[in-house]
Amino acid sequence: MTQILWATEYLRPWLTTAFSAGTFTVALSGYRIWRKGKTDDLKVASDTLKIEADVADRLSAHYATELASLREQIITSGNAHADRQERADRRYTASMHAADERERECQAQVSTLRDEVRKLSEEVFGLRRQLSQNSRSAIILAGQVPTDDIAAAAERAAMALDEVESRANPTG
Repeated sequence: MTQILWATEYLRPWLTTAFSAGTFTVALSGYRIWRKGKTDDLKVASDTLKIEADVADRLSAHYATELASLREQIITSGNAHADRQERADRRYTASMHAADERERECQAQVSTLRDEVRKLSEEVFGLRRQLSQNSRSAIILAGQVPTDDIAAAAERAAMALDEVESRANPTG
């Protein structure tokens, strides 16, 4: 037993060192694996950030191009609208001038027609008056005949003519 004791006493530091070295190696390998995973994760994250930045740059360039295109379309559309509005304003102004001219012509024609109607009305009134006077004169001349029946009839006719004349000319 002393021999085993001596061997165990002699081998113990070596076994402890070997066991510690093995444990250290296993721990170091585990650390390296963990560190490699972390590094790979960081590398993937870095690559992802680079890819996202690249995509963002491409998208921003694409969106900038699209935005410039949309601005150009809006400007072109606005200019076209302004041109259409200007043409419409000119057509409106021209049609309003034409309408004003037609209205002036109509007013002149209406004035001319009113004058003609007034003259015709005065003529008709004069003719009625003349007819009434001629009829009265004829009745008066016929009334100078010595018969009483004719004189009464002439008087009735004169009154009827006065009544017709007053209805034809209510003002006067």
